[in-house]
Amino acid sequence: MATTADEDVRVQEIASKFAGKWKQVRGENIDDFFKEMGLNFLLRKLASQANPEATTTYENGKLTTKQEPVAGNDSKPTVSVREINEAGELVTTVYVGDVVCKRYFIKLPSS
Repeated sequence: MATTADEDVRVQEIASKFAGKWKQVRGENIDDFFKEMGLNFLLRKLASQANPEATTTYENGKLTTKQEPVAGNDSKPTVSVREINEAGELVTTVYVGDVVCKRYFIKLPSS
């Protein structure tokens, strides 16, 4: 059984992997995701071309990711799963309704 100190070390390891600034480099099923979110055709096309940045921080025992919202969505409930793949990319898998979309980010150098 893990001790509190062991758990703290593990959380710090995870936080150090995810913390930082990330830039999207590609996505899968983005148009269907935006359609499900209620964006009209023009907004979907504009949003699909964007490569947003996301910043992840670790404070007070919590990992927080901030990203600019897409204007015009209906704010439907989504579930996001984030993981680091073998290439070191942050992969965000987003589920909304029956739609699954993936967004791939690379970590930007610290400033």
